[in-house]
Amino acid sequence: MKFKLLKILFILFTILSLPKATGADDGNFICPSFPCEKTVEITAYYSPLPDQKTYFTGSYEGDIRLNGDGVLSADNTVVYPGMIAAPKTYPFGTKIEIPKVGLTTVHDRGGAIVQSGSERGNQHDRIDIWMGHGDEGLTRAKKWGRRTLTVNILGKRDDLKDHVDFFGLENDISAPAINKIPPVEYKYFPFDLSFGDQNDYVVLLQNYLMEFLYLYGTITGIYDEDTLQAVLKYQMDNKIIENENSHGAGRFGPKTRENMEKNIEEYEKNRFQFLEINIGKNQQGEEVKKLQTYLIKLNYLPTPQISGIYDQKTIEAVYKFQIQNKIIQSELDQGAGYFGPKTRTKLKEILTDKKEYMKILAQNTPLKTAKIETVEIIEFSKNLNFGDTGEEVKKLQNHLKKLGFFTSSTTGIYGEITQNAVFKFQQSQKIVHTENEIGAGKLGPETRSRLNTIIGIDHNILQQISLKKAQKLN
Repeated sequence: MKFKLLKILFILFTILSLPKATGADDGNFICPSFPCEKTVEITAYYSPLPDQKTYFTGSYEGDIRLNGDGVLSADNTVVYPGMIAAPKTYPFGTKIEIPKVGLTTVHDRGGAIVQSGSERGNQHDRIDIWMGHGDEGLTRAKKWGRRTLTVNILGKRDDLKDHVDFFGLENDISAPAINKIPPVEYKYFPFDLSFGDQNDYVVLLQNYLMEFLYLYGTITGIYDEDTLQAVLKYQMDNKIIENENSHGAGRFGPKTRENMEKNIEEYEKNRFQFLEINIGKNQQGEEVKKLQTYLIKLNYLPTPQISGIYDQKTIEAVYKFQIQNKIIQSELDQGAGYFGPKTRTKLKEILTDKKEYMKILAQNTPLKTAKIETVEIIEFSKNLNFGDTGEEVKKLQNHLKKLGFFTSSTTGIYGEITQNAVFKFQQSQKIVHTENEIGAGKLGPETRSRLNTIIGIDHNILQQISLKKAQKLN
């Protein structure tokens, strides 16, 4: 018995006497000891400013979603050029020497910043370098691109100060050349639109979706489910996205706006040829049909039926247009209800001038919010955490994707990407500020409550849409 006890004690002593890896922090190992060399994949990110000359995605809003707002990192450090985002196996405070950058520190995380062999299937650990704000930061990030390098990892060294110098990067002839992207000028849609938005630009979007035969029915001015599906089909037809699970699917973002603007410009070139003739009472034909189409689009002609006959309803619609645009003063004026030179010129002016078009649409499209009873939605009733799997996780990923926090495919696995998406949602709602706080990255009670509230708002918007449609049918 004594012999067995001595044997057990000897084994325990031997194990405890083994050298410990100094890179351990909460069970995570980068290297067996420091310093060590490691091959990693390094990308770059930056933080946009509202007055930049160019944007990577084409808009300030798009770059904010892609890169973040560039104020505080995941460990609550104020961002600075050269700061690193790394996988969770790299503890905050880890010092890394990077060729052509210098010595810098891990302070941030990211949904796509994961270790090798993760759910993304990358060969090497991926880290991200913050390159700065505005055009300068974007230029550096594009100059850097994506590189696979051997770096020197020093571990957590409070005695070493960061020293970052981008001069080597600015003069790096081996780096890919910077392609200067001309700024995208948006004539029709100056900002992104998404589900639940309610404004004049949604009216304009719905109008063109109807023109291009993607949307049918009534213009509501609300980015509802029908509008989302119409945008989704437009995106797929124009090869902006691959499928409905692609990032940005159903959202009228920078790429979709740019594509739509080009199609609108081409469409507008040939759209007004019919307006070169005068049209009056009882005339009929294709020209009358086209005139009626535009009167309906601008909400002057109430009936959706296009007869092709210049009947009494068409006369009244033209008269209303003339009065509103001060072409005539009363029904007794010469040309009242007649589509003559002055009326034709004004209609062409409105249809070709975005601001005038928007003004008329806004005047003639009532956007009164229907009063409905708010329904409390309990979409998530239990906590979820790293390692969980199943339909609840898949549902969580879908909602986070809709809100713009989750950009990968829905897997039903609560992995590092999902954890980071939940953390970013929590930051946006000011539930947590840093990754080290209790509950960060977990779908706990407060996070569930906040997410359920947002989902409930979406549900109530859909209720308003349904009620609005029902009211119009009646």
